[in-house]
Amino acid sequence: MRIRMAVIDDEVFVRKGIISSVDWDRHGVDIAGEATDGISGMELVRRTRPHIVLTDIRMPHVDGLELIRMIKSELPSSRILILSVLEDFQTVREALRLGVVDYVQKLLMTPEALLAAVLQIKQSIVAEPLPSAAAPEGGLGEWLSGADTAPFDSLFADVTSCILGKIVLSERKDSAHADPEFSPDRGDDDCKTVREWLRRSPEPALNAARIVPDKDGACWALIPRHDDGLSRERVVRALRQLAEACAEAGLALTAGLSLPFAEPKGRLAARDQANAALRRRFYKGDGGVFVYREEDRQPKRDGHFISNELLKSYANGLRIDGDEASLLAWSRLFPEEADESFSVEAIREAIYLWLSSVMLALEERGEQLASDPAEPSLFEQVRLIDTYPRLREWCLRLHEAVRLTFGKAQPQHRDEIRRAMEYTRSHYREPIKVKDVADWVNLSENYFSYLFAKETGKPFVQYLQETRIEQAKEWLRDGKLKWYEVTEKIGFESPKYFTKVFKKYNGITPMQYARENRSGTTN
Repeated sequence: MRIRMAVIDDEVFVRKGIISSVDWDRHGVDIAGEATDGISGMELVRRTRPHIVLTDIRMPHVDGLELIRMIKSELPSSRILILSVLEDFQTVREALRLGVVDYVQKLLMTPEALLAAVLQIKQSIVAEPLPSAAAPEGGLGEWLSGADTAPFDSLFADVTSCILGKIVLSERKDSAHADPEFSPDRGDDDCKTVREWLRRSPEPALNAARIVPDKDGACWALIPRHDDGLSRERVVRALRQLAEACAEAGLALTAGLSLPFAEPKGRLAARDQANAALRRRFYKGDGGVFVYREEDRQPKRDGHFISNELLKSYANGLRIDGDEASLLAWSRLFPEEADESFSVEAIREAIYLWLSSVMLALEERGEQLASDPAEPSLFEQVRLIDTYPRLREWCLRLHEAVRLTFGKAQPQHRDEIRRAMEYTRSHYREPIKVKDVADWVNLSENYFSYLFAKETGKPFVQYLQETRIEQAKEWLRDGKLKWYEVTEKIGFESPKYFTKVFKKYNGITPMQYARENRSGTTN
């Protein structure tokens, strides 16, 4: 498949360089045209309808961000790749929020890197499945959206009330364990599959539910209550049992439920409630049944899901910390459960920022992660993952890959710093002073302190503490010494100070660490 790409940048040398530095025709990419600013760029996009738009962010008249908004409004299927500069990450982050799939650093751009980014996007276009053509059944979709459709109003003559559910069906990560005889054929229509699963339920109300697809790929389920004996809790139990059965078949059924409503006019509020309840899927993951709560409608925070202090500490330690310490730093960034007071956008922005810091750390060392041209860019992958547990798992895999890359690189410090680190590892039990180590490597104290921080990313005192703490953890896991006896073994002046420093780096006290890491023994 050949695709069209438009190039928009106010610098003529940049445009000509992009067009001429790569044999685009050989790779199935036709240059649809070039433009010098956002106004002429939008005219080009309207005229040529390109698959990919490669645009600068800073341009006269209409800047890149406004251009992105216009393209997404008029031609949402176009993929947008932006050119940025290192100091402009705030603008890049806003562009990613608007739906940009990737960015290339303008000053560091090479023809190979640009080609790789474009081919990744091209591959995702080629592999993209066709949208489902399923249509609403019998006007139920329009009725749920507020249209006056008498046949559905008459439902309430025969029922006590209804509950509206919004259901998402997806493949489970462990679908390899599915029982093929128990799993119905999903085909291209998830609503058909949802209907089949509801008919399997022993709960008559679920058997009688009316199913209609929503435009976002989910399904609406209108669940009738024919008597007051059918509580919402009973519906929840039945759906949770059904979700467990789906899990055995390799599927994840996730639902958001409204409050019961007894009149047709309550359907719009029920629709809002089911939508709000299902948004908890992002925080909790697939396979849950979420009942509407008043707090589901509360505004979310747009603050820092990951603090700048923790991110800076992680980035510095990424280069030199041991695997265990580095993983602990990562876990502080990404707790097992996301704080639901943060908006989805705030959490994604934090992950974008973390990803950029990781990529920058790799670039500074001349390293890069191996990538598959058939896969979307890393930023696009973050945008496509729709639950926090999956995002966290993805981030952990990337962290492990980066650690492996750093391990293979085996960075070399200056001889003086290498000798200082060896001396520290051999003498950590002694009352080491900065001057002692500086004298050992034949440097002045001030210059040694400056050089050590520059080479390792942390002050010498911090490195000494971390060395002692790592050794302390080995003693604590061994269990032959009481936690306070370990103090003397690792060079700390008092158990109180040891406890303070240990908790700073590990989040728990030495006693707690010992209890959690030794079998059947307490301090």
